[in-house]
Amino acid sequence: MDITAWHWHSDQGDITNACGGTGCHDVLATLAQFGKPSWINEFGVRPWLGSDAQIAAYLVGNQMMAEFVAVASKYNIQAIQTYEL
Repeated sequence: MDITAWHWHSDQGDITNACGGTGCHDVLATLAQFGKPSWINEFGVRPWLGSDAQIAAYLVGNQMMAEFVAVASKYNIQAIQTYEL
């Protein structure tokens, strides 16, 4: 099986509305256009973006994981893997 893999970290903002020098983009929609299941094979938080408790809550709490789970069927996300956990 082929997959499309991608990394995303908290400081990169909203993966469905990522804004930068070329405008705003739905990264997950772009990945879905390849016609393969997507794996977010690294997601995490930069260590300078909060206390250990805040970072842990973001990674395993209701925020980051819930964001990917909420859109998994829309974008054919099959797997989400936390970086270095």
